[in-house]
Amino acid sequence: MRSKSNKRILSYLAGRVEVIAIHTISGPYDILAELHTASLEKLDSALADIRTHEDVTETETNILLATHYQ
Repeated sequence: MRSKSNKRILSYLAGRVEVIAIHTISGPYDILAELHTASLEKLDSALADIRTHEDVTETETNILLATHYQ
């Protein structure tokens, strides 16, 4: 996710029930937010809400398929 104001968007994301982790990252995006939802429909709805936040300028979504080592 790219944002205009990291401080405001970090606070907003931390208040969302679907968000289980938030990371600041290097590269073309500023923030990586991990979300967990009960269905793809709920994920789609959460992403739609997040994308409408005034400080979010761009997002990219990736879905984790499997964890092989943690």
